[in-house]
Amino acid sequence: MADAAADRPLRGLRIGVTGARKSAELARALERKGAQAVLGPTTAGDLPADPQLVLEQTRAILAAEPTWVACTTGMGVRSWLAAAHAEPALEMAIEALLARTRVVARGAKAEGALRAIGVRPEFIPPRELDADVVAWLTEHVAPGDVVAACLHSQPEDIFDPVRAAGATVLTVSPYRSALPDNPAPAVELLQQLLEGRLQIVAFTSPGAVRGFVDIATQHELIDQVREAGASAAALAAVGVATASEVERHGLPVSIMPARPRTGALIKEIVWWARPDGGRRSPTVVQLDPRQLTAAIQEDVVELPPIEYEVLATLARRPLRAVSTDVIATEVWGDPSHAARVPDAVSRLRDRLAGSVSIEAVRGAGYTLQP
Repeated sequence: MADAAADRPLRGLRIGVTGARKSAELARALERKGAQAVLGPTTAGDLPADPQLVLEQTRAILAAEPTWVACTTGMGVRSWLAAAHAEPALEMAIEALLARTRVVARGAKAEGALRAIGVRPEFIPPRELDADVVAWLTEHVAPGDVVAACLHSQPEDIFDPVRAAGATVLTVSPYRSALPDNPAPAVELLQQLLEGRLQIVAFTSPGAVRGFVDIATQHELIDQVREAGASAAALAAVGVATASEVERHGLPVSIMPARPRTGALIKEIVWWARPDGGRRSPTVVQLDPRQLTAAIQEDVVELPPIEYEVLATLARRPLRAVSTDVIATEVWGDPSHAARVPDAVSRLRDRLAGSVSIEAVRGAGYTLQP
């Protein structure tokens, strides 16, 4: 019996899966661990953008002869090349552009797509955030540089700091996210969440979060979802960008892996489900990334950016020991800043004035104790 429990540590849990492209794969992985997965895609996945618009954007970029290219998604790189496939000369021109310019990639997926065509990115931020790509480019571009940015659903103004640094930014958006044609499975997932029939809802992209909120709003369920908050189910986010999107809509995250990968998310869900795991902890911190505030019981605490990010890193993993390397990566974008963590934690403790406890764990980092 003990071996069976070890092989199926999620037995008895019902987990909502909101993704589209790899939702079935995630569901199967959870079910192999003993969970019952409830599929309710809140996005239609990745859909090609208007091909004529993509070609027009591409020609404008090539004519400007960029010095930099920023690739924010792997699907974006592949979709960009696919959009030009009907015109071989244009497809070859994109590959040549990527080969001769200084290229930055937002994360591992974009890096993989670039390496598949022989391109090695100059910079990949450890947190895999658009904001970190923008911040790095802002420090490295020179006045007069031209930056081509391959986007997915992000507003063009995220690159305004790069423009303010004196560079011209041109964008191409080869694909987009959309709500599913049939929202019924997502609505059923929402109903099960509100009825207390789900223990976890998993989000693997910011787009899935936005779709979740949009569908809940369209069906007049969003107020109930927000009111239920953490008491309805634990919300799991694959990484910082997804967690921030959840929190931006007034919902708490209480499961998040140290690395933004689906496999790591499953392992973190398994830890949460253990008798000594995160499910023991009530969610007591409500984060607001727009205002940089933390609501704790009846108090709302305003925090400086660094202290806010430290708290967010811990609050998304209650009772979990979080290493200084992980904290440094998620706060400053680089594990080499680990030596700065103790001072930041000390300042955070002063700000929180004992409303929650942040404990040092010898050799393991810090943990948030409600």
